[in-house]
Amino acid sequence: MALDTLAYAQSQVGLHESALSGRAEAAALRQTLRGSIVEDWFDAMESEILLNAGRIEDALAKARQIAGAAQASGMLFSYPVAERVCGCALARCGAEPAAVEAHLRASLALCEQTGYVSEIIQTQLWWGRICRERGDEAAAQQHFDEALKLLETRGATKGLEWARRIAWNP
Repeated sequence: MALDTLAYAQSQVGLHESALSGRAEAAALRQTLRGSIVEDWFDAMESEILLNAGRIEDALAKARQIAGAAQASGMLFSYPVAERVCGCALARCGAEPAAVEAHLRASLALCEQTGYVSEIIQTQLWWGRICRERGDEAAAQQHFDEALKLLETRGATKGLEWARRIAWNP
């Protein structure tokens, strides 16, 4: 799990090749251990690592695979991540806004059902970015405000600083 977490963190700071390499190493190690209880969540995180690395089609394929498996088996932590990545990847591919937003709404609905607040925050921030990329700053600000409010009410100071950088730096 440590290698997966490191890979995700590397992806968030732009070290994409290191993240992809670390994720591959983690997956290989997990195979020798015959899997883990959170393997599906790390697989979903891999789709986000691919998205962050600019490998949009790979991210979309991985996210769709994870979403299908997660929906079929009721894996409620990987499913909303996969739905968010599907929406983000589709946005990057120039898909219709309705298709993008359907995935983002599905992610939020799943998160609200399970109380998965950290993923609600991630989805709102990504949705804000997508709106900003489309030139809809008012809609972007609504999504950013939702994420910031959740972080503020939970006293997540470092998370709030990080989210503000995203929201306030077009």
